[in-house]
Order: sequence, then structure tokens, then C-alpha cells
Amino acid sequence: MSITSLLGDKQRFDVKPDDTTMKAVVTMANGGYEQLNYTDVPMPKPLAGEVLV
Repeated sequence: MSITSLLGDKQRFDVKPDDTTMKAVVTMANGGYEQLNYTDVPMPKPLAGEVLV
């Protein structure tokens, strides 16, 4: 399986100005892959003098 087929539509990664959440892999506890959770999290808001990468 190619990475392109795994990613699918690349536009789903585009950040729009009105987006309030983003997808993230969050560690729920120490351990293996079973402790990873793919979920929506709030979009970070950069403060003055900061940038969002």
C-alpha cells in the first residue's frame, strides 16, 4: 500500500481561517500503540511574537 493511498485527499490537511479544531495523536498513558488516541483537539492560538507551525 502506498503512502498516497493512505493519505487520500491531501486537501483534508489544509488549515482554514475558521477552523477551531485539528486532528492529533494523543498519548493517553505510558505504554505501546494501544495508548495512542487519534482525536480532535482545539487549534492552538499563537500569542504576540509567536507563530503556528
